[in-house]
Order: sequence, then structure tokens, then C-alpha cells
Amino acid sequence: MQYRRAAELSDLRRACRLAEQAGSWQELQRAAERWVALQPFNDQAIMHLATAKKSLEDWGGLVDAVEQLPVSNAYLVPSLAVAGDVAIDHLEDIERAERLFWAILAIDPRNEQAYQRLIFLYSMTLQKAKLQAVIRQAIERGAQPVEAGVYLTTMSALNFSDGLFRVAGWRAATPGHEPLEVAYAIYLARASGNESNRVLRMLDSQVPEYGTLDIARRMQERYPNNIELLSFWIDHAMERGEVEQVREALSRWQPELQDDYRYWRYLGWLQDMSGDLETSLSSYRKSLSIHPLDWRARNEMATLQRALGVDGAAANAELAAEGKELERMLKELPSASQLSTVNAAKLGEYARKCGDSVAERAFRRGAGGA
Repeated sequence: MQYRRAAELSDLRRACRLAEQAGSWQELQRAAERWVALQPFNDQAIMHLATAKKSLEDWGGLVDAVEQLPVSNAYLVPSLAVAGDVAIDHLEDIERAERLFWAILAIDPRNEQAYQRLIFLYSMTLQKAKLQAVIRQAIERGAQPVEAGVYLTTMSALNFSDGLFRVAGWRAATPGHEPLEVAYAIYLARASGNESNRVLRMLDSQVPEYGTLDIARRMQERYPNNIELLSFWIDHAMERGEVEQVREALSRWQPELQDDYRYWRYLGWLQDMSGDLETSLSSYRKSLSIHPLDWRARNEMATLQRALGVDGAAANAELAAEGKELERMLKELPSASQLSTVNAAKLGEYARKCGDSVAERAFRRGAGGA
């Protein structure tokens, strides 16, 4: 029995080698699948199977094969990176891609490519809480891509001209995934009717009515405590001065998520509207202690400082204006990855003035500093 098994394995190794050399991908797949069935954790067998799946454009099979590789495999990290890109570009399975890139970071905590892809996914799907966390982790590890600083500075104004198209496609591929459902609703609410119709017709999707917030309201009913949807509705209500709507939405903000800077900025606005200026000032300070680069909170704080006669109003107003101008400049970049060394230096100086030493170091590195 053992002899026959050893002979079969030897034959399979030879068959895989010859099939790969000849480019006979179907034969390679058959031999590799049999080999993996006999030795599920054999690196060589799995790599042959992955090669066959890639060559046959069986993208799901490729990712399945890569996920079988043992941690000890020398090619695991680059293989996971390929699988993650395949999950995005071919499978449009964003949830799976996210798991694959986090798996890379579990092995190689300073892998810049994995951070770059996660930042792309979280920014495009408007998951600001996750986005800020992953950017700051990348910065702390010295592994942030260039675009990290851009998104960190423009966090509150995050939006993409191709966001609706991308998210609509991903949502169609993986329906029912909460982050995609929420991002889709937010993009639709922001988009003009012409843009939305064009995008959805390209995707052969049913075109709903526009000019209303109906889809976002339905998502609110389905995901009442989703932090990104709550933030959207709070911003919407604040623009209209709807105090009770802000109060109601903020009451659904989960306690474990109150380390998000937006919660304290919203609470500060609500307290200000209620006439509790000193408590409001404390809330804005709390917000800025979490995300010092947020010029909106700083601007509101400056207004309160001026009203209360507290020192620092002029300096904070000036810094808020600088942050607003930087945000405008960054939003005009063709791509977040195209940040010049001059602008990186400006961001580093802005972060220094804001007291954000972690962001300052990241921007200084981007500008070629120490």
C-alpha cells in the first residue's frame, strides 16, 4: 500500500512538472488536484494547482488554492497578495479580499502593499472608522503608502467620482454585505440623477428614482446602528439644523464606538445647540485629541473659545482655515498617490501645528525628511 502511494505521488510530481512545462493547464489541474487530495498540505502540489487555476482563469479556484498554503510556505505573502487582487478585480469579493490582506499583515506586519489595498477598500467603501484605524496603524509601523496621509487629512470629506460605479459592481457580486449596501446608499444619495442613471444602466441594474433619500432610509431601517450610515444622517441633519434628528441618531451610536472622533464632534455640536457651551468645548477637545487634523472640529472650537473668552481662538481659527485649504488642495489631486514632496511637507507642518506627532512623522517621511 505504501509503495503504491509513493509510486503514485512520484508519478503525479512528474506529471505536474511536464504539464506545466508544456502549458497543458487542464492536465496540470487534474494531476495537481489528485496530488493535493493525497497530500493536502504539500506546498509544491498546491502551487502547481494555483498555477493551473490562474492559467485557466479559474479565479475562485486560484484563491481557494492559495488559502490552502501553509504558513511556512516561502511564497505565501506574495501569493496572498495576488489572491487579494484577484478577489477585488475578478471575483469582486471585497470581504474575502479584506481577509486576505489582513492575513498578510499577520505574517508581515509592515507590508506596505497590504496596507495600500486595505486603505483603498476602506476608503472606496466609505468605512471611515476602519480607514482611520488602519492608516494610523500603518503609520505607527512605518509602513504607510503615500495616499495614507491624503485620506487621513480629507477623512471627513471622503468621496470618489468612480465610487458609485465600483461599489455598485461589488454589491452586485456580493449582495447583502452590509458595508457595500451602506456605501451604495450613501453614494446614491450624493449623486445626481444623471450620474446614477448612467452608472446603473452600465451595470444592467434597475434604476430607482433619484432626488430623494429613499434608499438611504431603507438602509437605515435595515442597519439602524451602522456607524457610517449614522454619520451620514447626522451630517445631513446638521446641515439643516435639525437638532432632534441629530440627538436621536447620536443616541444609537454604540458605546464601544465612541472612540471615533466624529461622535465627539457631533456631540459638541448638539451641546452647542442646547446652549451648553463649556461642555461643548470639552467635546470638541476630545474629538481633536482623537483626530487632531480635523479642521471642522477645530473651527467650531475656535468659535466657542471666542464666545467664552477662552485663549486660543485666533490660533485655532487660523489653523482650521489652513486645514480647510489643504483639504481643498488634496481633493484636486488626480490621484491620492500623486502627493508631491512639497505638499507632503505642507501636511507635515500642518500635523505639527495640530499636535499630531504620528501623522507628522509620516508626512515628513513622504517629503523625504527624517
